[in-house]
Amino acid sequence: MFRSFPTAPFQIAQQQPKIEISAPNESRNDMKNKRRSKSDQEGRTYKCGCGKMYLSYPALYTHIKTKHDGITPEGTNAPQFKNGRGRGRPRKIKDTTEPVRVQITHPSDNIRKNPNFADEISYLREIGHYSQEGTDPTENFPRVFKNNQETEHPILATLKEESILHEKAKNGEFVQEKENKGDRIMAKFLWEHAKICQKEFYKAIVLFIVLLYKFLDEEIEENFLLKYNCEEVPCYLAQFMKYLEVIKCEFNEEDLEKLVKHYAEWLYSHGYTHIRILDN
Repeated sequence: MFRSFPTAPFQIAQQQPKIEISAPNESRNDMKNKRRSKSDQEGRTYKCGCGKMYLSYPALYTHIKTKHDGITPEGTNAPQFKNGRGRGRPRKIKDTTEPVRVQITHPSDNIRKNPNFADEISYLREIGHYSQEGTDPTENFPRVFKNNQETEHPILATLKEESILHEKAKNGEFVQEKENKGDRIMAKFLWEHAKICQKEFYKAIVLFIVLLYKFLDEEIEENFLLKYNCEEVPCYLAQFMKYLEVIKCEFNEEDLEKLVKHYAEWLYSHGYTHIRILDN
């Protein structure tokens, strides 16, 4: 059942006027102007370090200014001092904290934590080209011509820089780590293999890297390694092997297949790519 609205006008009851009650025998002005005794400690929460107590911060502030030359004594207790600031709007604090880099885990992290992990050594031992003496990583680079002038291959320049940084680190000097761009990653591949590789086979590894650099830069996209590093390199390795057939590069087919697979696994195990090539 719904309640019906009234059909006849009605009047809202008027609010009754407030009745103020004053204290007996004492007017309001007398109560307002009455000074409190200094011996009355009730409500005196503002304490100076010298022991004086006050009802408000302005009173405490005046006391410190006149009696202590504006220097706040040790032990002063007031809300403004508790939260570390005085009266007024709080200052804006500029955030100078640098953003923390989040470490992204890579699927190969567990592989490299294995104490028996030695991919370069295992590979070279398997194919019979391991050497404890190693070879110079800057040797056997082909000549490069640009604008009819002979120039140094970018990877060779990076290898020479790595050699200088390695010597500095060996002598205990501080070495700032360089950013892992694509050409530097290729240089690291050569550097790590040159230390444990026979001289003759290292020539083949250098040729493989130089031709892969040329293929990516000329056949896929100019400055490919500078733009994408080595994250997408495994996607183009099958196409690269066909490219080697076209230019009639003299690679042993079995050795080339093993080298391509090893290079792709090396990129993955070092965290330079998330793409892994699996055997059929």
